[in-house]
Amino acid sequence: MKTTEPGLSGGGHLAAKPTDDDEAGMDRLSALPNGVLLHILADLGDAATAGRTSVLSSRWRRLWALLPELRFVPLSPETGLIASALAAHEAELRHLDVTTQDAAPEPVAAWLRVAARRLSGSLVFTNQTLMGRDDDAYADGEGRSAFDERPRRRGAARDDVDVDDAQGRGAFELPCLDRATSVSLDLGRLGLTVPRAGAFAQLTELSLSRARLPVGGGGPCTLGDAVSSRRCPSLQTLTVSDAWGLDDLTVHSDSLRRMELTRVRDLRRFAVVAPALEHLQVLACFYNHWQRRPNATITARQQKVLKWGDLFYRRSVQLGKMKHLRKVCLDLFFVYAFSPNQGCLELLRCFNNIQKLGLTLVYPPEQTACPPGCICDEQQDWKFEELLLNHLQEVEITELRGSEHEVMFVKHLLIWATELKKMTIFFNSLVTESMARKSYQILRRFSRREICMEFYMDKDTVMVPYVPKD
Repeated sequence: MKTTEPGLSGGGHLAAKPTDDDEAGMDRLSALPNGVLLHILADLGDAATAGRTSVLSSRWRRLWALLPELRFVPLSPETGLIASALAAHEAELRHLDVTTQDAAPEPVAAWLRVAARRLSGSLVFTNQTLMGRDDDAYADGEGRSAFDERPRRRGAARDDVDVDDAQGRGAFELPCLDRATSVSLDLGRLGLTVPRAGAFAQLTELSLSRARLPVGGGGPCTLGDAVSSRRCPSLQTLTVSDAWGLDDLTVHSDSLRRMELTRVRDLRRFAVVAPALEHLQVLACFYNHWQRRPNATITARQQKVLKWGDLFYRRSVQLGKMKHLRKVCLDLFFVYAFSPNQGCLELLRCFNNIQKLGLTLVYPPEQTACPPGCICDEQQDWKFEELLLNHLQEVEITELRGSEHEVMFVKHLLIWATELKKMTIFFNSLVTESMARKSYQILRRFSRREICMEFYMDKDTVMVPYVPKD
């Protein structure tokens, strides 16, 4: 095809006009079936670029409006234009991806209402915020573990940021997306309310992040009501993270299979009745009100995985019967301490048999060889304990530094776990070759022949299998 090389004007439009030869070539290209042309447009990446192809010829003028997927990325600062583009779109939308920066609630609500009429698939909305505009809790939110909230929040009844209600920065109402199958909203601290009526009939996945919800359950209705079976009959996965204002979450769902709550900072009461629920995660949600005992009731008889990284009291957290539970991941466990570990210990006492246990041990900074008078020497009894772990078959240890007491503990574990089949050890990234070799040789010497032992070491930020050099 013979054409002149197009240039871009300051507004991002094609600057060169097609010649007669170009038109002839374009006609041959335009003679291709719509399906082929739409595939070409889809590969351009975003809706704005696809729309600019309308200058090529009249054949292309409305093709972009037939795309089954639209992506308004990178950042779309003029949010009002999104609503206009969606209004001009003519086809059913299988996927809509919108990224904005510091968007206001009114234009977001406007394009969502238009999208609701055409969306029959997935929606992804990300409202990015400039670094420094929001509080530090968001600036490094993805870089910290949810467990880090506990020591930082102790002693404060409320979050240390400006905890205004959902209307503080402005709120918008989520329209009833009755044909959407998956919705992911990262709101950048915008306020959100849910509609009082209508059903999200096809919705199977809902993810809500960095949102401000009405304090005290205000607004048209509560989030728990909106995601329960009456209005969300097909929901299977619910994720809520970094949210404010949600102090009471009560969910009754016959379809829900996975639920994750992370840093829902104002949560005081949580109840879920979900007979099909298999995976539940609660991380750093109740620490914000640590003076009060968490109030939680969980009825999930099919539950297989429980990740609880939060305050726990057996009298106020009712787990119900979990006959199919296979894996439990607990909060941080502080070595050489008792009081901070009471929640972990109480949770462990709730189970007679656990197939998989995930536990993160936190201990004071420790040298490879403990100095004289080390706290380790104050509690020697554990070295002589005779524990029976006759069901333990697989162990994974991460961040092993090779200190004296770490190696001693692993040696005892090899003795206590009489049915152990496999042990996997990941060395800390600071461990040197000589330290790794020493630990490797000691532990292999104490291991039984039937135990498969695997060691991994950090090589350029990648964990690779470790075998000592000859």
